Amino acid sequence: MGNEHPETLWSMNYLTMSYLESGRFDDSVDLFETVVDGLGEEHHETRNSIEWLEIARQRQREGISMGQTELNANVALTSSAIENDGDPYGGKEANLAI
Repeated sequence: MGNEHPETLWSMNYLTMSYLESGRFDDSVDLFETVVDGLGEEHHETRNSIEWLEIARQRQREGISMGQTELNANVALTSSAIENDGDPYGGKEANLAI
């Protein structure tokens, strides 16, 4: 199978997401570009892949991984819990926007 085979592109797309989540931005951007080139302009997934490529480029510029963002949130909650006798919300109800 070559780089333009649908199963290869599918596998490469999942690998790019793993790279992005783990903070390997350069690898993610490079591989997303390969996926977009392989799909071509007419493929129904091209627009979605281009959007993810832009997200990868933005995170590459900012140097922030999805995992790092989650880690920062957990650190903030833990710090807040320490300051508030084990209650990360300081006696207030958690406001979770899902």
